[in-house]
Amino acid sequence: MKTGRLILTLLAALSCTSTSALAAAPRASVSVDGSSVTLGDIFDGLDFGAEKVVMSAPPPGRTVTLDSRQLTALANANHIDWMPLSDTDHVRISRVSQIMDGASIAQALPDALGLPAAQSGTLNIVLDNPQLTLAAPQDSGATLTFSSLQFDPTTQRFSGVALLQTDDTVYAQSSISGKVVTRLDVPVLTRIVRRGEVITEADISWTQVDLTPATQNLLHEASDVIGKAPRTSLRAGTPLRPADLMQPAIIKRGSIVTMIYSSGPLQLTAKGRALNDAALGEPIRVANLTSSRTVEGVASSDGSVRINTSALTN
Repeated sequence: MKTGRLILTLLAALSCTSTSALAAAPRASVSVDGSSVTLGDIFDGLDFGAEKVVMSAPPPGRTVTLDSRQLTALANANHIDWMPLSDTDHVRISRVSQIMDGASIAQALPDALGLPAAQSGTLNIVLDNPQLTLAAPQDSGATLTFSSLQFDPTTQRFSGVALLQTDDTVYAQSSISGKVVTRLDVPVLTRIVRRGEVITEADISWTQVDLTPATQNLLHEASDVIGKAPRTSLRAGTPLRPADLMQPAIIKRGSIVTMIYSSGPLQLTAKGRALNDAALGEPIRVANLTSSRTVEGVASSDGSVRINTSALTN
């Protein structure tokens, strides 16, 4: 009989224990929409008391963490039969927010600064603090605005204040500063190209560079490169300048060429040996095969040399 009574006593005790207490457990993390946090936001499996407000929500864009001691105190205060399994038990609480990150702020700045479109390349805003974030309540309808903007066209630097606000409420603001950078796509070589080789379309790819006084004279059109030849061997991946390239030689040193002498209606031809490489329109020295005299002329498109009769030398 005593054993039967003991079992009945245990069953009665269990029946008096809250079912929510048996099932309740803290959530690992939770995001709340409004300005307050309820018991049900923190503990899962509650049958009653879930709507009870127990704390304020973190500010928009922020996160708070309740550690095991805070969770235990909260459970005890609300008669939730829960104990932490370890000191590392915690709940992270964040607030659903309208977020304006650094990339969004940078995207809005060219219009705010009144910058004209770049004549070549693209304008880019480089914030000194690219990790900047402004946050407002999700349903606030806040918009990004700027105040006290200043821009120095000489240094291309700007400063001011970014705000996330409605007509009557400023939810977040921060000082901003940075630089306006124009980025150009410029051709680079895909392989080592040696002196005298002709660059083809297959030999170039593209890379971006910031436009600065040091880079403003870089070649930035494919037509500036294709069909040209390096003056010296050029490495792959290096942006190119006009001085790096020349027209390819149409006459090679040592080749036999036709020399053309013109004087009014009179035109004479002779054979000679080229003494240097020459591209179209470039000067070239030629040794006459018959007389061995050296003359100077200009390389023509057909590979002949137009002789400057006033520059004959021995």
